[in-house]
Amino acid sequence: MLQNDKLTLHINGAAVAEHTVAAPPTSRFFGLFRYITDTKCRVRNIVYRGDWPKQLPKLEQQQLAYPADGPFLVKKELVQESLNLPLNRPVDQLQQDGISILGSDDGISTAENGLRLHAKQENGEKTQVGLTLEKSLPGDFEATLNFAELTLQSNQENGETGFTMLVAFDDPAKSVIELGMFLDHHGKHSVRTICEHQLPDGDPTQVDSQFSQTVTAGQLRILRRGNQLHCLLGDQENHFRLLKATPLLAHRSQR
Repeated sequence: MLQNDKLTLHINGAAVAEHTVAAPPTSRFFGLFRYITDTKCRVRNIVYRGDWPKQLPKLEQQQLAYPADGPFLVKKELVQESLNLPLNRPVDQLQQDGISILGSDDGISTAENGLRLHAKQENGEKTQVGLTLEKSLPGDFEATLNFAELTLQSNQENGETGFTMLVAFDDPAKSVIELGMFLDHHGKHSVRTICEHQLPDGDPTQVDSQFSQTVTAGQLRILRRGNQLHCLLGDQENHFRLLKATPLLAHRSQR
């Protein structure tokens, strides 16, 4: 029996255990679990009842609803810090802004129209090329990456190739969310969101969402509003499509 955040377990009419549920109401699910190799179990009957609402609450009171003035509208007076990092500057200037090079320096070149990444193979292994920015962002944030002339190459030998934006968090589960475009060794293009975190026993787990689509130019956007994390894909005219929304219980984003 669940009353507010208090869960009570009854066996044969007697309360045998109590537990405070920390998960938000939108993330609570009912189910039965057993180790199939260790125990035997037979469920004879389940009665699932509750004080269900008879009508929908007002829009502003619905936990999964977006505000009436837009899902991700940020009021300028609430913005504490805005950081714009043009990537068409020399690498040494990027490094002065706290940007670090991932991979070899010869895989990155800058020009007036932006930055180019050249991923190569070394000794038959794919190399990672990119940029990282270590910056603490407490609370809500929005990170947008503009890209154009994206070309991905892959074959049976080098496997999958991808171009992604990644945000890591400092929560106990070491959560990471990644958004980008991929090309598998069959030549199939896709847009994918990848959510990773550690289980309580330390083992990693990963949830992927994949959409078949070829994208060569546009915008990648990852943003946080409260405990919700959103991944969006936009075109060059600022038309965005929501790809994934997932709850996140983290303290601050790192990079």
